[in-house]
Amino acid sequence: MSKTGDIAKVSAKGSFDLLWGLIVSTVISAVGTIFIARLLGSDEYGLYTVVLTVPAIIGIFRDWGVNSAIIKFTAQFRAEGRTNEIRSIFLTGLIFEVSVGLVLTIVSFFLADFLAVSVLNRPTIAPLIQIASLSILAAGLINAATAIFTGYERMKLNSIMLIIQGIIKTTTIIGLVILGLASTGATIGYTVSLIIAGIIGLALIRVIYMQLPKPILTKQPYLIAGKMLCVTGEIPRRTAFETGFANHKCFIEGSWQPSDSSCSLPSLYAVITALTVSAFAFNTLMPAFWKAFIPLGPMPYTINALGCCSTMWS
Repeated sequence: MSKTGDIAKVSAKGSFDLLWGLIVSTVISAVGTIFIARLLGSDEYGLYTVVLTVPAIIGIFRDWGVNSAIIKFTAQFRAEGRTNEIRSIFLTGLIFEVSVGLVLTIVSFFLADFLAVSVLNRPTIAPLIQIASLSILAAGLINAATAIFTGYERMKLNSIMLIIQGIIKTTTIIGLVILGLASTGATIGYTVSLIIAGIIGLALIRVIYMQLPKPILTKQPYLIAGKMLCVTGEIPRRTAFETGFANHKCFIEGSWQPSDSSCSLPSLYAVITALTVSAFAFNTLMPAFWKAFIPLGPMPYTINALGCCSTMWS
């Protein structure tokens, strides 16, 4: 299948996974809203709606384009094979969402009295606004999880999270309203459902996070390419060939420093000449070498490593 066909197949599958989750969660929320409105009555349901308006408006300042960046760079790094860098995207996005969400939650909590009295002219709903303020942080976690699932092409997990949130919200609100808590119970049920959905989102993110390869942050020898190549780590520049020409500079420890090579130009030419002659002799004898071994059949051993790569760290 062509690359265009693969992209179309993945897009169609992801869209379907996202669509059925949205449909199911929307139907659950819609049916629950009808029952909640009937149980609360017009006055209490109106208070419930006004209370949720405050964190919804403040939550607008939570998204600074980070979720779009999570989707973009997660998908880009997956396509480029840089999966060991996706962990940092997840962590950065979550830290930003939690930090901003926590700040806005605190702001909403302490402004609840002022907003209830001076702006909404309903002093009795100040405690409800404080309860609903927690939904700002929870909604940030849900949005970050949605962005991660979308960028990593795991929209099915997003659908699961949304459906669970809709079920918990509907059942919790209806139960608390039946117990006589009215708009207070509805606010608590809404906030609790978002918090639980955010926790579930974090748990699902952790599952993906643990499956990702860890970034290589060491100068010690390590294996790459399925343990076929070895990077030896830091090695000193000691030979004349490594230290360079006389009067040249080397980039060492973050700065350009004079080369400490004591070799002269003729000696360097001698090294190059020796390498050239050796390579010519090796290439000349290579056909004869393989002709001698091919009739013997398969080699009696396997090569477990292709080579060893040395990295000179600056």
